[in-house]
Amino acid sequence: MKEKKIRNNFRDMLGDYYLTNRKISKDTEEANKGRDTSRLTKNEKLYLTIIVVGLILIGIKYLL
Repeated sequence: MKEKKIRNNFRDMLGDYYLTNRKISKDTEEANKGRDTSRLTKNEKLYLTIIVVGLILIGIKYLL
């Protein structure tokens, strides 16, 4: 009788996740080669503004 080959599904899933993220990182680096990456994008500014306003509102709520 032939023994059943046991697969480690978690390891396969983790490996796929790692390889996918490496590919995305390389694509992002290539896209940003000629750009000045020190400046914030439009979405980053929006997210940062929302976070700051939220923190201010939380601070006001607990101080008053």
